Amino acid sequence: MSGAILALTGRCARDAEPINSSIPGARLSIPSSYYKKGEELTMWWKVTVWGKEAEFCLRNVRKGDVVMVSGEPYEYVFSKDGQEVRQNCIDAKVFKKIASGTPRNQGGGQGGGGQGGWGNQNGGNRGGNGNNGGWGNQNGGRHYQGAVQDDDPVPF
Repeated sequence: MSGAILALTGRCARDAEPINSSIPGARLSIPSSYYKKGEELTMWWKVTVWGKEAEFCLRNVRKGDVVMVSGEPYEYVFSKDGQEVRQNCIDAKVFKKIASGTPRNQGGGQGGGGQGGWGNQNGGNRGGNGNNGGWGNQNGGRHYQGAVQDDDPVPF
């Protein structure tokens, strides 16, 4: 245990995947970009989420969704085709879904309609009135139970 804590916010590269375990677990892939000598490079993070947060992930996290995780980073080393492969990983202690990956012009989710949008708004799981919205949980949009949902506006 290194004692270091890493916070990572980014878009999921694919839907949350279940982990075969006696405890509910989910795995997410999140890319982060950085520049080295003027060239943009991508670092991939495999994030593991456990317990109630994992159950939430498996039900609600899809490719393109913006999530925030915080936890202990570690490096997983394995052999593939005779080559040593190093994978950046985070064992998440904190997980929050920040925004849905549905662009504004592609409509709402289940049951509402309207123009959709980022975040928890318009046409979500509890219906909605189909009006245009903005940030946050507006117009009857998706509402998730428990501590894993944050209704604060996205700061970008």
